[in-house]
Amino acid sequence: MTETTAVPQDPTSGGGRPRPGHSATSAVTDWMSQAARSPSAALATWRLGEQVPLHTGRVWDLVEVDLELARGAMTELTEASEHVGPHLVSGMERAAWVLLPLGTSYRLAGLKGVLVHAAGWPLLAPPPGRYVGDRTWSCPATVVTRKASRGNASPRPTRYAKRCTTCTGSAGVGRRLDTAEPVAGVRRLLRMIEAVAFDVGETLIKDDRGWNSWADWLGVPRHTLSALVGAVVAQGRDNADAIRLARPGISIDAEHRAREAAGHGERLDESDLYPDVRPSLSALRDAGLRVVVAGNQSARAGELLRALRLPADVVATSAEWGVAKPDPAFFARVITLTNTAPERTLYVGDHPHNDIVPAACAGLRTAHLRRGPYGHFWADGPEAAAADWRIDSLSELPALLRP
Repeated sequence: MTETTAVPQDPTSGGGRPRPGHSATSAVTDWMSQAARSPSAALATWRLGEQVPLHTGRVWDLVEVDLELARGAMTELTEASEHVGPHLVSGMERAAWVLLPLGTSYRLAGLKGVLVHAAGWPLLAPPPGRYVGDRTWSCPATVVTRKASRGNASPRPTRYAKRCTTCTGSAGVGRRLDTAEPVAGVRRLLRMIEAVAFDVGETLIKDDRGWNSWADWLGVPRHTLSALVGAVVAQGRDNADAIRLARPGISIDAEHRAREAAGHGERLDESDLYPDVRPSLSALRDAGLRVVVAGNQSARAGELLRALRLPADVVATSAEWGVAKPDPAFFARVITLTNTAPERTLYVGDHPHNDIVPAACAGLRTAHLRRGPYGHFWADGPEAAAADWRIDSLSELPALLRP
């Protein structure tokens, strides 16, 4: 959180926020409702935005993954199973529940961080495409099988990113894709990208100045506030909760206004940019791609960002729009700014829950940036694994997106 995110946008507040491309009557929702004891009652409950118990062993097998052990668990899980389906994620519970084809979960018994649930076990699930409490459906990094080579009757699995049908809302959940050459598919995908949109905090801008300024204003040691930021990130909470822990009962909006009035408001200059920002954005524009900057920031932050004269076609913030990530309406605005179709737009961000999952569910391609507290801590979780690409620096993008 830089100074530009002083007014928090709580990603976990509110329940049942719909994502684009979903409805209670979609093929995906109908398919998943079959796991309930009464599919019709499940659909009716989901229409109210409430959770429904789904029972493993009816339509699919179910395994539970410990997110703290997800680095090895998710890799082994995808390699051990023919298809990893949609999964339900909870940051507060530090768990993901992954759907698998019937009769396949036994192969994963004994994997570190993976619990195989027996038939009949109930999974309390929100409607597909909605956030309820801290639970949300996410997209997997799936396994695509190569066609069997001559003399070999069994197809060889290979890791390859596929669009999750839970997000697209199309039929055919659990469908396996066959391709003779996955790399060719990736190259075709790269040629489709016409615009790149960037998150701001810890993607383009370093958060150091903002957090140090808040610590000084609150009268707490900078290290203390930094440690509190790490704690709330590890718990999957809004990073502004660090301020609330340092000063219980604080009104961050009111405190932000007080800081502005005292001359301690938001500041941004060239030193706040990560070193790879200008050269990377310039290279993308030189390659003919439209560059958009859009993040959860204040209106003042928008002014400061535009004053930096970044090599971008447009800069916008959530406060200027009146809507913030992960709300689907935010990404609808992003799509409008890109002047192209969502599937031809790449959204780049560090926050798996705020950036990757909702952008993918809006139909955009995604790149997870391993940067900042969220980017590093959740880099090996299932939400980051849902990204089409995972990168360690923005400087990787020009070469990555070159046809």
